[in-house]
Amino acid sequence: VRPSASGTGPVQSPGSAAAPSAPAEGPAPKARPGAPDIFVTAEVDNPRPYVNQQVIFTVRLHTAVTILGNPEWIPPAFNGLLSEDLPPGGHGQETSHGRSYFVSELKMAFFPTQPGKLTIAPGAIRCQIQEEMNIDPFAPDFFQRFFASGQMQAQTRELRTKPVELDVQALPAGKPAGFGGAVGRYKLRAEVDRKQAKAGEAVNLSVTVEGSGNLKALGDLPMPELKAFRVYDTVTALNQVKDARGVHGSKVYKTVLVPQASGPVRIPPIALSFFDPERKEYATTQSDPIDLQIAPGDATAAAPNYVAPGGRPAAQITTVNEDIRYAHTRARDAELSRAAEAWAGLGWVHAVPLALLLASLGWAGYVERLSQNPAALRFREALPKAQGRVREARGFLAQEPQRAAGLLYDALTAFLAAKLDCASAGLTRRDAERLLRQRFPKLPDGHLQRMRALWEELEALRFAPAGQHAADGHLPEGLLELFRALEEDLK
Repeated sequence: VRPSASGTGPVQSPGSAAAPSAPAEGPAPKARPGAPDIFVTAEVDNPRPYVNQQVIFTVRLHTAVTILGNPEWIPPAFNGLLSEDLPPGGHGQETSHGRSYFVSELKMAFFPTQPGKLTIAPGAIRCQIQEEMNIDPFAPDFFQRFFASGQMQAQTRELRTKPVELDVQALPAGKPAGFGGAVGRYKLRAEVDRKQAKAGEAVNLSVTVEGSGNLKALGDLPMPELKAFRVYDTVTALNQVKDARGVHGSKVYKTVLVPQASGPVRIPPIALSFFDPERKEYATTQSDPIDLQIAPGDATAAAPNYVAPGGRPAAQITTVNEDIRYAHTRARDAELSRAAEAWAGLGWVHAVPLALLLASLGWAGYVERLSQNPAALRFREALPKAQGRVREARGFLAQEPQRAAGLLYDALTAFLAAKLDCASAGLTRRDAERLLRQRFPKLPDGHLQRMRALWEELEALRFAPAGQHAADGHLPEGLLELFRALEEDLK
């Protein structure tokens, strides 16, 4: 079945199916009165699903005549549903209306997003069938048609399904803590790439969720508290399979953990709560705890190069030049006297030094107050320091993209840590979003969405294998725009 080129918007086909052939060799059975040559039906496997439960929508094309070429499938319109195209179903023979038909199936998967009455609008199949050529005795080409009698001609037919109604049920009360809306059947397992490491070395934690349902809708997993680790943001990978059963597969959550101290460390069980529509109850699956043995860090290893805030090396004092500064001992009494007399005659201008003195005293008091309030000082200096880091990173975009990504990542985390008065080490995207929503409830959602997109792009670039990705030139400008917008709104 080919996707349609007509209609409004792009049309996706559930899959391409081979054109059905005649039900059997030889002449087709003689149709009974009212028995159609070709017709189409549509149905769902569950007319009363729960919100986010998978519904299989099946369209069957019944033919008792030969179809020319591939039929053209025009999918139905729908609201309040998410859709996934499925491979075409099977083929076979079926008797209906007292007549034998060749049946081919098309399938789609729907996921309701809201409770209530929803409608899957009619879909259409456009095809060409063979029929004998009719002869009109009054047509100008009567003799040509007469001698061509018995030959077949193609006729275009468009068949439409009937609307299908769904009565979507809301999820029942009693949702467990941490429930994120997952509906289906799932199981979860967690594993690490190694169980023995040294303090400061990265350990890769992979959590795999397997099952059938809307895997794309699975959000972030609620991670247990991991005080012994520095935890980086999670990266997900979707492995989705589509077949006659619908949509199923797995989603993998990968997180980099860096142990901060030596000794035995345990990663607690990681849990996922979901609603099982077959049992009509909530369920929770969790992984087994993982024990790690962390050895002390290598004391003989070379210490990392210290980079001062702003991405610049710590300042060093270097002698540039030496010279003799001569002291002038000759008195200039006359010149000084004339200058003093001129200054004394200026009158009201003497108020200018007084104003400057008062301004300097006020500024000194302000600086003193800031020095006594480090949080306010960090808050005030966050923007210029972040801009300095971004300028530094621009010089490495072309040749050292991962170094540039590291500088840009430090600029983002340091800026947010200064505004939120927390440590930048170990600050994750989820923690930053939570604190921003708590402390600045009027912050526009667009700022958080832009921050989330830039953060994920920087994380992907930092941990990508060398040479696999190049830093995008829009990253520095995007960060600067975000910093300026947050500076305006985080008052």
